[in-house]
Amino acid sequence: MHVTRTSRIHKELVHGVLRPSLCVVGQGSKRVMLGQEIYEYDATRMHMSPSSFHQHFKAVTSMSPLQYQKALRLQEARRLMLMTLLDAGTAGRRVGYQSPSQFTREYGRYFGEAPTRDIARLRQRSGPPEAVLPD
Repeated sequence: MHVTRTSRIHKELVHGVLRPSLCVVGQGSKRVMLGQEIYEYDATRMHMSPSSFHQHFKAVTSMSPLQYQKALRLQEARRLMLMTLLDAGTAGRRVGYQSPSQFTREYGRYFGEAPTRDIARLRQRSGPPEAVLPD
């Protein structure tokens, strides 16, 4: 079976960038929150120009690298609010947002409702969480 350069690049993106990014966010690191700086670092690491990296990344994920990072941050904040009973402001800060209002706006755009309302709805549907106390 012949492997094209594009499929090899896509595989490298998944293994070299996407999986580490998931692990980094899961470990609570701010590395993935650095925006343009990390974007350029990952492009260089993959031996691509930033524009080529963007094109290949979007082909694999259907999102730009920055949209992907934002989605990971918001999903991690949601998980923190559900599992550790953190309030929205604290969860937003934990995933790298400096402004609670910016976090609330972006959360609402991504999930369709404000964090407090979304979490209350999810808890009502699934019952009370067996929470882990925050660090």
